[in-house]
Amino acid sequence: LSYGRIRNYYPSKGYGFIEGNGREDLFFLPSSLPKELLDSKQPLEGLEITFEAYTNEEGKARARNISAYLPPPPRGGPPPHLASRAPPPPPVHMVPMMPHQPSVIPAGGGLQMAKVEQRVVVGTVQSYDVSKGFGFMRAEGLNGDIFFARSELPVELREEEKDQLLGKHMEFELKTMRDGKFRARKLLHLRRVGGPRARGRVIKYYQEKGYGFMDCGWADNVFFLRSSLPKDLNDAPLEELKELEISFEVTSKDGKPRAKGLEILGRERQASDLKEPQDGETLIGEIVNFDPTKDFGFVRAKDCDQDIYFTRQELPSELSGSDRRDQVLGKEVEFEVQVKADGKLRAHQMQLSGGAGPGEPESELEDDVVQEMEDFLVDNGNRQNYGTFTNRFPRVRKSKLLKHFRIVDGDGRQFVELPLDHPRRTVEDAMPEDEATRDAPAPEHAEEFVDDFPEGPTQEVGEDEVDPNEPAIPLGTGLHPLGVIRDYDAKKGFGFIRCQGLSEDVFFPRTALPKSFQGQNIRDMPELKGVQVSFNYNPSGGRGPRSESVQLLLRWLAADKCWLLKRTPIPAKP
Repeated sequence: LSYGRIRNYYPSKGYGFIEGNGREDLFFLPSSLPKELLDSKQPLEGLEITFEAYTNEEGKARARNISAYLPPPPRGGPPPHLASRAPPPPPVHMVPMMPHQPSVIPAGGGLQMAKVEQRVVVGTVQSYDVSKGFGFMRAEGLNGDIFFARSELPVELREEEKDQLLGKHMEFELKTMRDGKFRARKLLHLRRVGGPRARGRVIKYYQEKGYGFMDCGWADNVFFLRSSLPKDLNDAPLEELKELEISFEVTSKDGKPRAKGLEILGRERQASDLKEPQDGETLIGEIVNFDPTKDFGFVRAKDCDQDIYFTRQELPSELSGSDRRDQVLGKEVEFEVQVKADGKLRAHQMQLSGGAGPGEPESELEDDVVQEMEDFLVDNGNRQNYGTFTNRFPRVRKSKLLKHFRIVDGDGRQFVELPLDHPRRTVEDAMPEDEATRDAPAPEHAEEFVDDFPEGPTQEVGEDEVDPNEPAIPLGTGLHPLGVIRDYDAKKGFGFIRCQGLSEDVFFPRTALPKSFQGQNIRDMPELKGVQVSFNYNPSGGRGPRSESVQLLLRWLAADKCWLLKRTPIPAKP
């Protein structure tokens, strides 16, 4: 045996180093420590020890069979330092758990950690190499990068480009390799980062009562409500739930652990599940809970996977005076979402959806109100953020706005916009009338995209057609150029726009398209290649120009009285 001293020990990382005898520091793992040291609350740095030095399969020096060094006792009695020392209590920091330990949860008596599970960590993607199929993350409290392979990514993200992964928050199981490096397994994309997280399985579920319990490895009987499950599993039997590995956020009530925000590991999220409500976005939902004595409740939106909190003062005027739950429950309302600093959602400016009484037609907006709205949009470059717009014109239902204006998604928000053919648009959109359609297989790689549409008319305007007093308009916020989709791959979720006047084709992700065109099944999607669009333009979106908001242009087919996608030949590359 050799003699030395523990120089560093990192419980959170699962390794340490020993110094002594003039040799290089030796690496060791927690499995090399005896139970009394693993259970000790005292820091191990500086502790004198004995150990066995050996060389591992990779030829690297390591230490094992570590024991605390005890000097020979004086004759006539036990060692002085052991005579009155009680056995050290087991440490909390030595139990592998998730970051933001459950011990920080406010709880009367604390959570009893009876078991140990593989550590669950939350980190952020820092780099990703698409061609090599791996990347690295960083996590708070861990020094060093954490490796992950493409195969460990959630199913819905494995085909995404680098730009779509960077900065995303991921929950994962942390594994420390023999060389001390970190590796992430079973990644789960977190749309919001809340409290500490854990993973486990359902052990009891009372469908008729609306709650159940989970075993997560470090605590038995973690309570959860049916509303915390994904919506498609609310009515699932216990036999089905028991087969699923589940991730959840840990909270506590009266000192007992509770789970919320349950996510199923290894299951691909549907496109409709992936989009998180944005601040200022307008949703329609049903009031599912209301406590008239405490003046708050929850609304369940059709396009959101969680119930959203509201207070009485946000209720529609027709319901704000209700003193019974049954007067409010089940009402369909339209409301604006507010995202708080902690990521939680709140419902504001709630209105009864539809608004008119049974059999009564919905009233129209007054002409002078519409005129004022048009003036407001013209002054702001044809469009305005929906939240800002509804603050300027409060208590106006979305259904009424849609009769006069466009409501579009873009840059992660919703906007109210003048129609493309509105005579008061500050920048006229010249839209070629030529139409061409062409079947083209979806490409396997972006660099393989080719132009097989014939070259056609462009957006250039001849000098004879320009008013000499017409000013040149630089591209900027609120100004959308016209372009043509050069190629789009529904499966991979990205495409490119060709625009006359721009030297490079513009990249756009799936989320830039209208919701109804964000599907991943090619058979259910119309061919978008050759469709004319207007789009916002970011000249420096990572590796090149990028758009986060693409509007598809339509044309009216009088013979069939319907709207069709407006197609045009793809311009030649500048």
